[in-house]
Amino acid sequence: KFDSCMPHLQRLNMQQAFSASCYEVLFSKNTFVNLQQLILCGWGFTAHKLETLFHVKRKLEVLNADEASNTTGMHSRSWKGFDEVVVRSPLKRLYVRGFFRPSTLLRELESFKNLTLLSFSYACYMGPDDILPIKCIFSNLFAQNAVCQPRWCMKVHIKRLLHLEHLHLSGNYDDYSRMTADCLRVIFGPADWETSFPSRLKFLSLPDWLHLDDSVVEEIALNCEQLRSLSLARCPLVTVRGFRVIAKSLKELRFLDINEIAGGFSALLFAEVGAKDLPHLVYLSAHRSSSSSDAELSAVSDFKMSPEVDQFHLFARNN
Repeated sequence: KFDSCMPHLQRLNMQQAFSASCYEVLFSKNTFVNLQQLILCGWGFTAHKLETLFHVKRKLEVLNADEASNTTGMHSRSWKGFDEVVVRSPLKRLYVRGFFRPSTLLRELESFKNLTLLSFSYACYMGPDDILPIKCIFSNLFAQNAVCQPRWCMKVHIKRLLHLEHLHLSGNYDDYSRMTADCLRVIFGPADWETSFPSRLKFLSLPDWLHLDDSVVEEIALNCEQLRSLSLARCPLVTVRGFRVIAKSLKELRFLDINEIAGGFSALLFAEVGAKDLPHLVYLSAHRSSSSSDAELSAVSDFKMSPEVDQFHLFARNN
């Protein structure tokens, strides 16, 4: 038996385990009791198996199930004691995909109170009804005419994660994307007073979003001032305006990826950004700045944004 040969195993990669029987062995109470990091893949991983995983008392801190398509089964509220079990879980890093039922998956995520990292692929298929489970609260807000006005209190699941510092929400850049700019603005809007999200974020990756525009970038720049790493790769609605907002507001950035965003970028734009704007930047990637001429690229090649910059990637598209 594999587990008896390695009783102290802490990290297990099961990316090619497609048989359900593999999971039955893995999730039994007496196997791999010291396991801390688990990578899963395959259709054998079901909602029932996930329930078993979290009911078995483990020290699991990292779960990567991004390639296990059935992780959307995390939605079942019928699991006996599921919430209590998950809240006690030491899980700190979670990688999942949300293709089929993202809304129900998100409702369970806020139960993982210890998460510091969340990676959610195919998040673009969420819509307003998924990301914004709105509960109407009438508060006594009195105007001059002393009439009580309703106020909508929007509880965004991701905002309830107390310790979250690293967030990866990937889109898919196709016509089926349901996530609107309005939804994204709410997610990265003013900080939740209980959790300080999103102001606590230090690493934010938002690649391949069809509807992410400059207005969303402005919310990020305003409310995520501690960001050290930001990726907006392949977000076609982000323009020069968004880049300027980033440069002026996010002073702690070390890593910036703006590959293949709006085609109006000129290489000389980067020459406008100096050490005053991005004083700690050490990596900038801006592939396919389509409006950059050879002369502009040559000019930028002699330019150094700050003494700390050690990697600068800028490529022109061949037309």
